[in-house]
Amino acid sequence: MNSTPRLRLTEFSKAPQYTQYNFDDIFVFSSGKNIKKNEASPEYNTPCVRYGELYHMYGEVITNTINCTNLDHSELTFSYGNEILLPSAGEDPLDIGSASALTLKGVAIGRTINVLRPKGNVDYSHAYVSYYINEKLRKKISKLARGASISNVYNSDLKTLKANLPEIFEQQKIAFFLSKVDEKIGLLSEKKDKLTEYKKGVMQQLFNGKWHEQDGQLTFTPPTLRFKADDGSEFPDWEEKNLGDYFNFKKGAPLSKSDLTDTGSNVCIHYGELFTKYREVIRTVFSKTNVTSTKLGFVGDILMPTSDVTPKGLARASCLLVDEVVLSGDLNILRPKTELNSVYFSYKINHFKNEVIRRVSGTTVKHIYAKDIDSIKFKTPVSIQEQTKMANFLLAIDQKIELVNSELNKTKEWKRGLLQQMFV
Repeated sequence: MNSTPRLRLTEFSKAPQYTQYNFDDIFVFSSGKNIKKNEASPEYNTPCVRYGELYHMYGEVITNTINCTNLDHSELTFSYGNEILLPSAGEDPLDIGSASALTLKGVAIGRTINVLRPKGNVDYSHAYVSYYINEKLRKKISKLARGASISNVYNSDLKTLKANLPEIFEQQKIAFFLSKVDEKIGLLSEKKDKLTEYKKGVMQQLFNGKWHEQDGQLTFTPPTLRFKADDGSEFPDWEEKNLGDYFNFKKGAPLSKSDLTDTGSNVCIHYGELFTKYREVIRTVFSKTNVTSTKLGFVGDILMPTSDVTPKGLARASCLLVDEVVLSGDLNILRPKTELNSVYFSYKINHFKNEVIRRVSGTTVKHIYAKDIDSIKFKTPVSIQEQTKMANFLLAIDQKIELVNSELNKTKEWKRGLLQQMFV
């Protein structure tokens, strides 16, 4: 087996080949002590890590903890800051192969965690080994898992593993480099989250215009955030109408997943893609088919799924900005009756999800029909110009989110490539 990676930092191009070690020769294995879910909170005093948190709160390296506990210290096992933590149980065997290097001293380690510490004077970077386990050994560890509904991996299983490691200084350099990549991913994720929260807040302020009775008369209270006309004048008061006053409702035609093909001559949308590929606005259609249909979608149509396993899944709408698209069955097609801004209505429907959810029917499979959403009442700007200003403002925010998300995905993909090439 070649013990030299495909990609190596320039300063180590002439360094010795990697050395293979048995886990049992370089690690001391132990476990943490029980910390129940209700015994952990950010409000408590002693930093702690519970096994369930390793799945979704932490990555390859833990530099700060989220939760604390108030359990007596005599009931806890504490870190030295040189541990590698792996959950010893989980529903998905792949989760068990997820490693996190704990860089902090004095952190209470919960039960159901396999704890790996250096044996004797063994010199290695636990951050590097954590990256290595996640990249090279995760699938192998998952195959060691035992159990039916809950999979378990024990320290005795981990002792059978091997790792190919460079000299310590190279390990530290690689771990530092990868930590900087993770730092960039973290910053981009935070930026995306902040923009997404900003969008939610803006939508709340844009759509909260309402009518109320005052002194026996109906009075319109404008939304918190409102645009003015191009000439600086105020837009007219909003109107309240049913969705059916604005749109005609149509259905798509049968189109199965097997009908989708990369060499198809017609662009198409399968209803399931509304859950995975599209958001409020569809600018590009990704799938093709050779199926011909008279049930086509056009610019300005709003698409909503008619069935899903959860009510929440049906509370979504996507405005089509592409012409002559073959549309599958299980789609409600909202086609404007009159001149309006469909992008505005798509954002509005998505914002008022609960109005859709409360009209869903069905037990195992949930359904929403045209007759159900026809009667949803919306307070809507009379002026198309106001609708358009609101839609364009939200589109601009979405464009920023998409740009950040694109950079985030590219950075994650770059990291995946680095991991594949830097470890053997």
